[in-house]
Amino acid sequence: MAYIVASIELVGGIAILLGFATRIIAGLFVLVLLGAIVTVQLAAGFIGGYAYDLALLAISAYFLLNGSKLYSIDHYISKARNK
Repeated sequence: MAYIVASIELVGGIAILLGFATRIIAGLFVLVLLGAIVTVQLAAGFIGGYAYDLALLAISAYFLLNGSKLYSIDHYISKARNK
Protein backbone atom coordinates (compact mmCIF):
# COMPACT_ATOMS: atom_id res chain seq x y z
CA MET A 1 0.00 0.00 0.00
CA ALA A 2 2.91 2.33 0.72
CA TYR A 3 4.15 2.09 -2.87
CA ILE A 4 0.73 3.03 -4.19
CA VAL A 5 0.44 6.04 -1.86
CA ALA A 6 4.00 7.14 -2.62
CA SER A 7 3.43 6.99 -6.36
CA ILE A 8 0.12 8.87 -6.04
CA GLU A 9 1.87 11.58 -4.05
CA LEU A 10 4.86 11.84 -6.38
CA VAL A 11 3.11 11.66 -9.74
CA GLY A 12 0.05 13.47 -8.42
CA GLY A 13 2.11 16.30 -6.99
CA ILE A 14 3.82 16.86 -10.31
CA ALA A 15 0.47 16.67 -12.13
CA ILE A 16 -1.12 19.19 -9.75
CA LEU A 17 1.81 21.58 -10.27
CA LEU A 18 1.34 21.35 -14.03
CA GLY A 19 -2.43 21.48 -13.80
CA PHE A 20 -2.97 18.12 -15.49
CA ALA A 21 -5.92 15.93 -14.41
CA THR A 22 -6.34 18.13 -11.37
CA ARG A 23 -9.74 16.89 -10.26
CA ILE A 24 -8.80 13.23 -10.54
CA ILE A 25 -5.55 13.67 -8.63
CA ALA A 26 -7.24 15.83 -6.00
CA GLY A 27 -9.82 13.08 -5.47
CA LEU A 28 -7.01 10.59 -4.94
CA PHE A 29 -5.34 12.99 -2.51
CA VAL A 30 -8.59 13.29 -0.55
CA LEU A 31 -8.74 9.51 -0.20
CA VAL A 32 -5.08 9.25 0.82
CA LEU A 33 -5.41 12.04 3.39
CA LEU A 34 -8.60 10.61 4.87
CA GLY A 35 -6.84 7.28 5.25
CA ALA A 36 -3.82 8.95 6.86
CA ILE A 37 -5.94 10.93 9.30
CA VAL A 38 -8.10 7.99 10.35
CA THR A 39 -5.39 5.34 10.61
CA VAL A 40 -2.40 7.30 11.93
CA GLN A 41 -2.94 10.92 12.91
CA LEU A 42 -6.25 10.76 14.80
CA ALA A 43 -4.71 9.15 17.88
CA ALA A 44 -2.12 11.95 18.16
CA GLY A 45 -4.78 14.66 18.53
CA PHE A 46 -5.35 17.87 16.64
CA ILE A 47 -2.19 19.87 17.37
CA GLY A 48 0.83 17.82 16.38
CA GLY A 49 -1.46 15.23 14.85
CA TYR A 50 -3.92 15.75 12.06
CA ALA A 51 -4.02 19.56 11.82
CA TYR A 52 -1.64 19.74 8.86
CA ASP A 53 -3.29 16.80 7.14
CA LEU A 54 -6.67 18.44 7.62
CA ALA A 55 -5.40 21.63 5.95
CA LEU A 56 -4.09 19.57 3.02
CA LEU A 57 -7.43 17.76 2.88
CA ALA A 58 -9.25 21.10 2.61
CA ILE A 59 -6.95 22.22 -0.21
CA SER A 60 -7.43 18.92 -2.04
CA ALA A 61 -11.20 19.17 -1.63
CA TYR A 62 -11.08 22.67 -3.12
CA PHE A 63 -9.19 21.39 -6.16
CA LEU A 64 -11.58 18.46 -6.43
CA LEU A 65 -14.59 20.76 -6.55
CA ASN A 66 -13.14 23.63 -8.62
CA GLY A 67 -10.31 22.15 -10.64
CA SER A 68 -7.54 24.32 -11.97
CA LYS A 69 -8.51 27.37 -13.93
CA LEU A 70 -5.82 29.60 -15.35
CA TYR A 71 -2.36 28.64 -16.65
CA SER A 72 -2.91 24.89 -16.47
CA ILE A 73 -2.59 22.12 -18.99
CA ASP A 74 -6.25 21.22 -18.45
CA HIS A 75 -7.25 24.78 -19.33
CA TYR A 76 -5.27 24.75 -22.57
CA ILE A 77 -6.59 21.29 -23.54
CA SER A 78 -10.21 22.31 -22.99
CA LYS A 79 -9.61 25.58 -24.86
CA ALA A 80 -8.19 23.66 -27.82
CA ARG A 81 -11.17 21.25 -27.82
CA ASN A 82 -13.67 24.13 -27.92
CA LYS A 83 -12.12 25.64 -31.06
